[in-house]
Parts: sequence; structure tokens; C-alpha cells
Amino acid sequence: MQEHAFGHMLRSLREQREATQADVAEAVRVSRATIAQWEGGRHLPSPDRVRSLDAFLHADGALIRLADQEREGTRPGDTADRLTLLDIVRRAEAALLERLQYDETGKPIGWCQDLQKHYEATPVSTAFGIKTAVLIDESSKTTLGALGDILRRMRMSPEGWGARTQKVPRPEAIAVVVDALVRVGPVPDLDEAVGMLRNSFDEVARQRPAVITTVLETVIDLRPRSEFAAELIRILLASRRPCDGVLLWVEKNEDELVSPEPSVLHTARAVSVLARATSMGVVPADLEDPVAEALEPSVRWLRGQTRFENIVEIVDRRTRAGNENLDLRHFTPAWVVRALVLAGESPSHPTVVSAIREVRGAFDEDHGLWVWRNGDLPIWMTFDAVAALRLAALAAFVP
Repeated sequence: MQEHAFGHMLRSLREQREATQADVAEAVRVSRATIAQWEGGRHLPSPDRVRSLDAFLHADGALIRLADQEREGTRPGDTADRLTLLDIVRRAEAALLERLQYDETGKPIGWCQDLQKHYEATPVSTAFGIKTAVLIDESSKTTLGALGDILRRMRMSPEGWGARTQKVPRPEAIAVVVDALVRVGPVPDLDEAVGMLRNSFDEVARQRPAVITTVLETVIDLRPRSEFAAELIRILLASRRPCDGVLLWVEKNEDELVSPEPSVLHTARAVSVLARATSMGVVPADLEDPVAEALEPSVRWLRGQTRFENIVEIVDRRTRAGNENLDLRHFTPAWVVRALVLAGESPSHPTVVSAIREVRGAFDEDHGLWVWRNGDLPIWMTFDAVAALRLAALAAFVP
């Protein structure tokens, strides 16, 4: 961990709260020069002062824990640090390929969602497996090309793909599968793929930032300057809610919601895709200013966050055949890493460092995969983790 992490986090929280050093000094009854010394890492405040700082800056105990760790000379995630990033991704690659399922003739047929089970392979899980393998080793696309044909045959209907619990093709599933197909070979008709996403993008999708960002990530790779990409950016910007005077993303943007809380996960997902679109230069001219105005306060807010709780989101739809529910689980620290790094933040920033520690801390050395809190080994979680760690590693070596 970066030296003087306490000082960096103190300054970040203060700036996020738009407080001056003098404001903080008055609140904890010290001089402004003392606050400057704490932020500069010259020394740590006393435990009583740390508690006062934590309360004043609404840090939920993060400053207290970090000060204790620095005072004791320990750091969170030391166990995970035994392994290098290369060790981790190579173990993940081996574990992933070991769990690839084959038919009776020895042909690969894909992956299931929980990598410690032997359930039937699904298109979405197989897509995540392909995406992870190619992200770790680009050359694996030559050996995984056959899975592209498998994915095409797994179509639920000519309209596309759905998750295991879904009754008809849905945009969140189509986007993941199409993204995987693009990684292992050319997609014959990109317009058809974009059409599937547009035609399946229903009212529920418009209300869910997680679904919007999933689809937008794929569309800016397929047709970045299309009208559909621009429409998705507008929908994403419109899905924010006012929170403490700042427009941020919440879990869902439904009219009847009562005071929804801002979501670290959904804000991070939105920042990731908007920052990426900006860096690619594909944000339409009329949306450049609105996107920039949305990113600046959102990134500042994310920099000041200290808790990256994983969440479960239920996407429910009513169909003629009955209710349809999809459980979306989110690996929040991985998205925080991606959001801040893509937005130009240094990998050594305390918030990024803390999020990386949590990503590494969820890696199970025995299985070589990332583990959910209930003991599952979800394939999508390994993809999210590898994507975040790879991005942070690349950013650390690029000036």
C-alpha cells in the first residue's frame, strides 16, 4: 500500500465533503497546520482525534481502521500480496480451463455459472469464460473459436440470447454473448447484433443502470457512432437521481421510488462506460458537455468512498407466461477500480488501492478463482476481477 495512505484518504474525504483544512481543524479542535501535517503524512493523529475526524467526515470507521493499521505497521490484504498479479491470473486461467465442459466426443461445450458445480453450460456463462480467457491470453482466441459456434447454436430464438431464468432474449444477456463472439472472431453482421440489442431494450432495461451500461459497453465496441449508442448515453445520463446535491446513479430509476440512496456500484459502472466512451472519442458532440459535467462530480464522489459492498440486484419483469426474475450479483470493488482508473485516477490513489486490496482479497488460492461471500465461484466474478486488475496494472506502467 502507498505510504501515508491515511493522509491521502483524509484529504480525499475532506475534498469530497467540500470542507477546507480550516473547517476540519475547527471541528476537531486543532490548528490548520496540524491538519496539513496529517494530510502530508508527517505523523498520525491520536486515536481520539481520528475518531473525531472519522465522525466529522462521515467515514464510517474507515479512517479509524486505516490509522490503526498504519500505527501497527500492518496493511489489509497482506495475505493476498503473497501472490503477484501474474501468479493470480495464471492460476485463474488454469482453473478456468480445467472447468471447461466437454461432450462425449471431446468437443468443448462451455461453462456453467458456478465453477464448483457441474451444471449445464449456459450461453452467458460461456461468454464470460471466453471473455476472461482472451483477456488473460489473447492467443487463446484461436483455441476457443469453436465455442463461438457453440454460442451461436445456444440462441434462444432468432432474436438472441437470454439468461437461464429468462423466458425470452434480453439485452443484458445478448450484450455479454455478442461481446464474447467479437473477441474470438468477426461477427458476420454487426448491424444484426446491434438490432437484437435495440429490439430487446425494453422499459425495464431503461430503468436499470446495470443493464444500460452492459449494453452500452458492447454497442460502443460494435457501432460506437450509431444513433443507438447516443440514445443509450442519453438514457444513462437521465437515470441519475439527486443525492446530497449531486446527481448520482442509483440501483433503479423508477418513478415510484422513495428517496433511493446513491449506489457506489452503479455510479462506478456508469463512470466506467462514460469515461471509456470519452477516451475513445465516440461521445456525440452534443453530449460531450453533459457527459463531462456528469463525470466530474461522480468521480469526485467515488474517490471519497470507503466501503465497496458487493450487492445483489433483482431485475424483475412481468411476462404473459408469468413473472421473470434475474438475480444480478455485482463485484463492487472491481468496478470502482475500473471506474477511477478509466477516469484518469492514479492506481496509487488510496481509494483505488483499497478497492484493489478487496479484489485481491476475494481470490481463493486453493481454487484459483474468485469466491462470492456464500462460497460460490461465479464465472462472471473472475472476469470482473481480472478486468480490474489488468487495467490497474497497465495504468501503473503507462505515464
